[in-house]
Amino acid sequence: MVAHTSSTHLINTKDNADTAMTVKNGDFILVEYYINNKKYRYAGVCSSDFDEEEGDVRVTFLKISNEDGTLFRIDENDMSDVKWEQILTILPVPNIHMKGNRVFYKFPMSVDVFEK
Repeated sequence: MVAHTSSTHLINTKDNADTAMTVKNGDFILVEYYINNKKYRYAGVCSSDFDEEEGDVRVTFLKISNEDGTLFRIDENDMSDVKWEQILTILPVPNIHMKGNRVFYKFPMSVDVFEK
């Protein structure tokens, strides 16, 4: 079941079809893309609320920064409008870590990304 509200968009997780989630500005999400018949998964942060007219949400993507998939940095130049069908799940809110003047996001578990 998929439902809409005026300020959020509800999606189902692929792991649990009975669990609906809202997608809104500031949420960290896992997104799936098919490129040349290959499946890629990227972590990102929603930089807008779900646009019901367009059927998408603006996402700024994160770049993995360690081998265990828990530490990411934002890539300010990598933004895209993502269709809700591409959103696999909402990720838990990460902790913010500073290294010098760079901001990193540390998730409490490994994020299953497969970046190009």
